[in-house]
Amino acid sequence: MDAVLSAYNYVRKLKHVDPKRVYLGGHSTGGTLALFSAASSDKFAGILSLGPTAADYGKDRSPYEWTDEERSLRHPIEHVSSIKTPT
Repeated sequence: MDAVLSAYNYVRKLKHVDPKRVYLGGHSTGGTLALFSAASSDKFAGILSLGPTAADYGKDRSPYEWTDEERSLRHPIEHVSSIKTPT
């Protein structure tokens, strides 16, 4: 999230960018990050999420401890009610 918000803050200050019309899109894991951005920030004019993952790549490939609580935190479907940005 820090990288997404840093990119937003950079882009919106560019002379040729209307800061009220900055959109965010992503695919796969990027789609998941876009949904989390929509759930945690109202900075973007809109969000496009294509094929978001549930961040569930299996125990052998997971970068986090495999618990139900951790998986729930990483599943965007658990946070849909927090999304206020057009998505």
